[in-house]
Amino acid sequence: MSTNKSPTTGGVVFRRNRVDRRTLDSRHLKESIERAEFSLQLELWFGEQTNGNVLTLASTRTLQLNFHPGRGLHYHLPVLFDYFHLAAVSVGIHASLVALHQPYIK
Repeated sequence: MSTNKSPTTGGVVFRRNRVDRRTLDSRHLKESIERAEFSLQLELWFGEQTNGNVLTLASTRTLQLNFHPGRGLHYHLPVLFDYFHLAAVSVGIHASLVALHQPYIK
């Protein structure tokens, strides 16, 4: 049975990422940040209407994100989980480099 439902999630997540200083080369900082790998895993969970307390993982998608220190990261794309569940979400992702801090020296 297929239903055409379009729930609005409207979820907003704020996240701060830190890059390990051992992976950064201070002489080539821009290139080091560009080489950093960022990925976002999206999960589709299913719950029966009769038993709303139990959720099962139906499908996952992993997005590889390319970050540029000068331009940031800006994606807006539909994500189709799989053809069996016919579930898709529209995802908007925005990120920018806000600050660079010297590591604490003990």
